Amino acid sequence: MEGKSIVTAEVIISVVLVWMGLAGIHLFWIDSARSAAITLGVIGAVFCAANSYKFLMTRPGHPISIVGSIIGVVAVIGLLVQVFGWERFPILGNAKITLVILGAGIIAKGIMGRFQEALKPVAE
Repeated sequence: MEGKSIVTAEVIISVVLVWMGLAGIHLFWIDSARSAAITLGVIGAVFCAANSYKFLMTRPGHPISIVGSIIGVVAVIGLLVQVFGWERFPILGNAKITLVILGAGIIAKGIMGRFQEALKPVAE
């Protein structure tokens, strides 16, 4: 049950923050797509540390691990681009696009993290 609740929380938080950022809704420190992207990037890093990294540690060469790592690298680059305001950075310089990419990446990695049990080595 723990895994399902984490994925549910990831989906809800991602959808709400993407919606807030794209709609321009002001709440606490979130007042633009850029601040929503930064917030979502930090929250995504916490979710990854709490959940998705286990998959990479179990089978680092598996295609799902590789795809998850690529998503994570893109997310970190997107977060850095937004934190430092590199607006001329290709694709990720646009805060709205970065926000959507981060939200989709967090949801995708959460779903991929559910397959961790299936990849445990089989006892001989």
